[in-house]
Amino acid sequence: MIRFLTISLLLVSFAHAKGKGPAQIRLLTTNFENLFDATHDAGKEDYTYLPLEVKRAMPEAMAWCEKQSGFYRQECFNLDWTQEVLERKVARIAEVIKGSMGPRMPDVIVVQEVENLNALTMVARALGPQFRAILIEGPDERGIDTGMITRLPVNSTKLHSFQTTTGRKTRGILEVVLRVGRKTVTILSNHWPSQSNPDADRMLAGQLLLKVATTAQRRTDLVVAAGDFNTAEDDEQNALKTLVLPAFWDAESEAVAAGVDLGAPATYSYKGVWASLDHIFIMKGNARRAPDFSRVSIFTENGNMIENYTYQGRNESRPVRYDAQTGKGYSDHLPMSMVIKL
Repeated sequence: MIRFLTISLLLVSFAHAKGKGPAQIRLLTTNFENLFDATHDAGKEDYTYLPLEVKRAMPEAMAWCEKQSGFYRQECFNLDWTQEVLERKVARIAEVIKGSMGPRMPDVIVVQEVENLNALTMVARALGPQFRAILIEGPDERGIDTGMITRLPVNSTKLHSFQTTTGRKTRGILEVVLRVGRKTVTILSNHWPSQSNPDADRMLAGQLLLKVATTAQRRTDLVVAAGDFNTAEDDEQNALKTLVLPAFWDAESEAVAAGVDLGAPATYSYKGVWASLDHIFIMKGNARRAPDFSRVSIFTENGNMIENYTYQGRNESRPVRYDAQTGKGYSDHLPMSMVIKL
């Protein structure tokens, strides 16, 4: 009788804990740097990332390669992006994600630079059957999109698009509402226009983010914006400073201010200068106090994802990009993570 009662109490306790749900979200944001599948998507300029035998038989692909210049021209003509190469890159991505947050994997992976749902689903499957890939095809001319992989229940998904000042089609903001126990959390996946675009385009992205986040705040318990914001410190029109930061906490800067060792100088290096284009923002909203930023980190795989090199006679460092021939490297961005307590 005592044994039966003990087992019953354990089952009741487990059911109660399950009903309350997890008290935290383990979130990772990462730029996959050109994760394309090996098949041409109609209407998209994905010609570089095709098998050589395929693109050499496509006059439009060769014409597109011919229009490129420098490194990108050589890459377009010479890169043999086969199914085997793709699978090696997916395996490498999965390896990094699995090790990025210690013994436990992330609950949510916010993704940038992935071509389509097919490519993202390959990553989700490599992580395990509990993960689901989310991607809504956007208008970007090359075909790259923002996406998300999660093992949490999904309430809704929506892609918010905007028009740039130049007319160039770009990535929108992917909104995913997740259930975390009895709470709902809105995650916004961002990949803003690059530095080759005018500051005004990133201002438009910032305005859209603030609008979407403000609406989400009224109907969910927490709003998180993450991704690659492509905003430099010296942008004359700086959407992060003027639009985002008044309404959000910046996990990286808050962690640094609290003395947290992030594990790397930042997530991105350009000509030897490290800066975080990638961010995790927590919307302030009605929160009574700031979140705990003690568990913010940048993953380097014990330094293996950073390489040293010489630039203009100076010793510099940068993330190790993925090499299609060797299968080594990862991306030109380092992944950033945070354990967000609810």
